[in-house]
Amino acid sequence: MLKFYSLLDKLDVKISSKQELILKILYKSKMPLSALQIKNIATNKHNFTISMPTIYSILHKLEILQIFIVSYIPFKKTKYYSFKNVQSQSYLVCIKCERFIGFKDMQLNHLLKQSLAKENFILLNYNIALHGVCKKCLNKSL
Repeated sequence: MLKFYSLLDKLDVKISSKQELILKILYKSKMPLSALQIKNIATNKHNFTISMPTIYSILHKLEILQIFIVSYIPFKKTKYYSFKNVQSQSYLVCIKCERFIGFKDMQLNHLLKQSLAKENFILLNYNIALHGVCKKCLNKSL
């Protein structure tokens, strides 16, 4: 949690209690979250009532600070937010149930490292989202 508060110090902006809660929820999450998921966590885990328009407004302001990676699911309007600095991540994303499944692929990491070295490129962060249909949704449609 110390890293979280040092991140807030680096932002060098005044943070309200609502903004801090949203940042804390996203910081602790292992997967990207939608505004509705953030609201549900705030309500159920933190006993904190916050309206959807307030959440959208805060997310928009924080998005401008470029501390988030924003992910989309094709043909859906929902944005999913995750911190840039927590960990670069790769996801399988189900376009039916909108579930994010984190994965690590050693071959993909090796290929990425080779490409970066070849181009003498310093990578700050990455987010890979592979879109498809998960096993559960595929079995439901059969």
